[in-house]
Amino acid sequence: MLRRYDIRCTQCQSVEEHWTNNIDDCPPCSKCNGATQRKLSPISTKFEGVGWPGADDKWARDHEKAAKRM
Repeated sequence: MLRRYDIRCTQCQSVEEHWTNNIDDCPPCSKCNGATQRKLSPISTKFEGVGWPGADDKWARDHEKAAKRM
């Protein structure tokens, strides 16, 4: 399974994406041919639907408002 990693050049500081099977595989920089290191980058995730706090909180607020109107 291929995984995507961001790699940063230790010489020119450019950042590139790299797809690899091997976590230890860091190719040389494509701009200056310098050594690279894997950069840890956060991922953005949004969970929607039943069972996640945002959806459940909204459901509870809507039902509380509806109950107060009765």
